Amino acid sequence: MFYYLDDMKSINKALIIHSGALGDCVLTLRLAEFIKSALGVSIVNFIGPGDYIGFMPGRTAVSGIRSIHSVKLDRLFCDPSEFEIEEKDPLVAALGNYNWILSFLGESGSNFETNLAYIACFTSSPELIMLSAKPPQNYDNHISRYHIEEFIAGKMPSLEALGIPDPHNFLEKEPSSLIYPNINDIQTGLGILKNKASVNVSASTDIAVICPGSGGKHKCWHIDNYTETAAILRKQGFEPVFLLGMVELERFGNENIQKLRTCASVIDSLTIEQVVCLLSTARLYIGNDSGISHISGAMSIPAVSIFGPTDPRIYRPIGSHSVSISLRPESFTSYSKEAVSQVIETALAAV
Repeated sequence: MFYYLDDMKSINKALIIHSGALGDCVLTLRLAEFIKSALGVSIVNFIGPGDYIGFMPGRTAVSGIRSIHSVKLDRLFCDPSEFEIEEKDPLVAALGNYNWILSFLGESGSNFETNLAYIACFTSSPELIMLSAKPPQNYDNHISRYHIEEFIAGKMPSLEALGIPDPHNFLEKEPSSLIYPNINDIQTGLGILKNKASVNVSASTDIAVICPGSGGKHKCWHIDNYTETAAILRKQGFEPVFLLGMVELERFGNENIQKLRTCASVIDSLTIEQVVCLLSTARLYIGNDSGISHISGAMSIPAVSIFGPTDPRIYRPIGSHSVSISLRPESFTSYSKEAVSQVIETALAAV
């Protein structure tokens, strides 16, 4: 393929396809910022899990979103000889008119890639790259950096045509923020605190949002550690608030939820967009290795993310005020005074 500088300079629209969990989608925001700043792309759209990515437009480098469940991408996995384009095919509308398509779904050389390229070329001739959702086993840097490194390695001729001699320069410093709440988010967050937790926030109120859950039960610090952490933070002048999702409501049970309520207000059943609003009011965040922790880090909130079984070097939340702490395995199965002290010390140093 030949690249012409004048053609490459016209690039202004990109699409990211990702089917992963909330944290995985948040960690691609660094890649979205990279292709905007390095390539001069003005519009980055995202096809992904609709429940997770609805908050992105207006707060991140992502301009628009589409639920992956509304796009029949499973059709692209079939044998290319059997792949057919229907009249007014919705896939053409969803995947057409892009200059760049970056897909975490499918693999390089797969039927998916062949069919994706075929249908995308109905309306344009995009640069297409298949990216890995996980780094190689021996990789010891952050996953968000790997996404960009893999992109650069796969598209260096195109980047050279754009006049970017060393795009690795964009990797020298991690971004301080990837999610930027607005004034409406803050007002909505204050309303959530008032209506769902009976907390009226004044100028001197330091809200500490504590998220004791995670998609993986093995990632969850023991609940008694969280109740003790909330109690200590209250003595330190914070107003702790527990944030629970649907998974925690089912997994914790009434007994544990009541245990949380004895030391702080509990807010549950928020949408991800409402979670962003709530976090925009926080002075401090504490939580497990979870999607919500990735959001808090990307918002540049003073945040402590508690790791045990997973590797924070690769999967920690990123952000200028985000701190990840690895604790001993036993504190994930029972109360640990020592672990609580570590978390409190780290949290107070972060604010």
